[in-house]
Amino acid sequence: MKVVGRLTTQSWAEIDSLELPYKAGLPETGLQRLARGLIDRIDIIPVEERRPLFQGMLEPAEAAALVHRLAFMAVQLPRFHGLDINVIRAIPFTLADDAPIHSAVIQWLRCEDFSRYDRELIGDMVPRPQSQSATATIQSLGRLMHAVHDAAFVLLVDEMESYFDHSGNEEGREADIRSAVNAPVEIADSVNLVQ
Repeated sequence: MKVVGRLTTQSWAEIDSLELPYKAGLPETGLQRLARGLIDRIDIIPVEERRPLFQGMLEPAEAAALVHRLAFMAVQLPRFHGLDINVIRAIPFTLADDAPIHSAVIQWLRCEDFSRYDRELIGDMVPRPQSQSATATIQSLGRLMHAVHDAAFVLLVDEMESYFDHSGNEEGREADIRSAVNAPVEIADSVNLVQ
């Protein structure tokens, strides 16, 4: 699975890139592919009970109860041991054919703050707007992608010059360069897929 986008201090670019079609010519996004793969991997819950998430036949409260159950079961499987249960909870909501639910889960994945009403739509998931949450969410998505698809997590970094302080302050420029290089290294080290 590819993550295409710019690495920034915000996670919106990475999340938005996962909202693009996974393959040219197909409507399925990267997040939807991840969600379907995740649900398929939780095979200790019968298919008949998982299928309504794919079909969008559930009310928000029913979907939330099923998603929480799936996440609880997932973290008990060796494949998902140690993964962030909240990211596991968030991903199935990306399949929702309901604009308010979809919007709320994208805000959660972007680490944005949102209203109590929106939280209720996605099972009362608490927003994580802290600055370190964006990096942690991207790292968790990378580990989840590997657990679900046995695939490498690819992070493309573009437009590096936009990260640097162009004011002529040499000390600030060095700090910007270190930060720009360290961010993807930190993510790759955390995902633990780079040898």
